[in-house]
Amino acid sequence: MNWEFGSGENKHINHAKEGKVVVFTTKKPASDHTSIFGIACLKEIEKKRWYPAYDPFPAAWADMVHIDPDLSIAIPNSVDINFKEFYKKRWSSGLFRYLSDDVVRKILFRTKLEMQKIGCNQHELDKLEKLIGFYDHR
Repeated sequence: MNWEFGSGENKHINHAKEGKVVVFTTKKPASDHTSIFGIACLKEIEKKRWYPAYDPFPAAWADMVHIDPDLSIAIPNSVDINFKEFYKKRWSSGLFRYLSDDVVRKILFRTKLEMQKIGCNQHELDKLEKLIGFYDHR
């Protein structure tokens, strides 16, 4: 399976790097905060992938980020990690934010702790431990 996401029509992802960790967030129904629902490692950044026009949309390009499925974690719905505890800056628009290594490391540790509390399977915890290891030497 090819795991990827894009920047949106005719937009660059300027500061992402292969080997870095991405954090996926959403606002759950009836929630007052933005929750983290997934974490993954960037495998490749494909610049300016072209898309043909299809009615009613014109032809466009987007930067595409491919993630490593072996280092991707879907956080169970029973775990609710408030993204705003880690990212306190105002976020009024845009698809993505660039996080410091320190913030990502804190998110990884918190995710591991919360997933241990619910008895998550060891394979998922091992993935988190490997991702945490990326930040132990920085």
